[in-house]
Amino acid sequence: MEKTNKQLASDIKAMRAPEVALPELMSRMASAYGLLSFYNLAMEFSMFAESKEEGRIRPDKPMTELEDTLRRIIQETLLAPFSPEGYEQAILELSTLRDKVIARMEMLTAYTDLFILYEYVMNRLEAVFEEAETEIMDSDAVAREILQWIFSESEPAATNGRIRMMLSCLPVRMTKAKFLELVENAFSVYETSDAGSVATFDYMLRSAAGMYAPKGMAKTYGKLDKVKKLFEGKSLSELTKEEYTERKEALAKGTEYILNATECLSALQATANALLTVLLTRQYFTLSAEKVAKRPADILTSMIEGGEVHAEALFEGIEMDMERLSEEVTVLEPLMNLVSESMTGQVEGLMLSTVYHRILVAQRLNSGSAYASLTDETEKEKAVSASKVKQAFLEDIKKVLEDGSRVRNRAVMAEVLKELPVYFNNHTEVMNYVRNSLDSCRDEGEKKICVDLLRSYYE
Repeated sequence: MEKTNKQLASDIKAMRAPEVALPELMSRMASAYGLLSFYNLAMEFSMFAESKEEGRIRPDKPMTELEDTLRRIIQETLLAPFSPEGYEQAILELSTLRDKVIARMEMLTAYTDLFILYEYVMNRLEAVFEEAETEIMDSDAVAREILQWIFSESEPAATNGRIRMMLSCLPVRMTKAKFLELVENAFSVYETSDAGSVATFDYMLRSAAGMYAPKGMAKTYGKLDKVKKLFEGKSLSELTKEEYTERKEALAKGTEYILNATECLSALQATANALLTVLLTRQYFTLSAEKVAKRPADILTSMIEGGEVHAEALFEGIEMDMERLSEEVTVLEPLMNLVSESMTGQVEGLMLSTVYHRILVAQRLNSGSAYASLTDETEKEKAVSASKVKQAFLEDIKKVLEDGSRVRNRAVMAEVLKELPVYFNNHTEVMNYVRNSLDSCRDEGEKKICVDLLRSYYE
């Protein structure tokens, strides 16, 4: 008689009969991950096809090639007789495909960072070139309104988030020296942190400042690079009305392109992750799991070979199966964590290392981050000096500010400030910053645009 998950959990926790309990756990865990991903694969493939057909996403040629690769791998593996060699080759190919998607997404992220800065600039120039009604604003009244919004949240994290939003919307009125002092102080928080935390903070600041530039950006996304050159080819404070309009339209089209490309890549990555999970775990399925796998395999066959992407009947009732599998994963994952903590010796002794490591990869693929690394990042981390990272960033950001125009520098400072720990000590300091920022606007037009931008988050 098959043991229940509760009985299996009891055996694992007591390390009782590991030669029986561990293989059983691995098989059930692989089956749960694999079956759930099998269903997810069918759903992701269907949603991508429908979105493309209905025009909600428009894959370019490289993305279409990635989609064709996924389709071919599904046909050659999941819809064909099992072949260990075929599965291994497909796993390697999918790993390479994921790397391509991640690389393209990193480039899109870098362009997004730049476009955020450009949008900040265009919002400030709007008052100069757009004919809009202006009104005399009472800075004190507006400052009190903004302050009330910021501190109406009881949770400190929410309050800090609103302060950061305020910093990104209102004009930055701060000397470069003060700005650099705040950045330097922020790094001091990470002096005793691990390498991953320091690297993440450094990456966040570099992204906010538009300093992150993966290799091949211009070649891969020529359309976006043309927009970049428009904004960096001439001092923005010297634009004519026609040049302002040209850049505004180019930025809007570039932003639309990024949104479409990001959605396409996210869908392709989700499909690749689901497919890779199935291939990693399929050969370890229990007999009952293999029977259940026929349902998602039939769905994929109907969609890929029969073209039935809109047949809702194909998915009828699968919610219950997926819910059951999700519950199974929830029960079994803590047991896998326990094995990782105290039973790796038994895993090796029972020659379960291969399935064990594949399950760990499946965990990463299903961790909630579609772009998670397939390897344990902690194994690659080396000790790093927060002081050295800080000095490198300060040197680079100083060069950015030296080379940038006044309005571009304000955009950079605003975005970087948004990523720093909140440096105000009390309500009064926040109030004074808001009031000074409003009073420093060039005119009522700039003030109205900035306030309206901030109000869009709470009105």
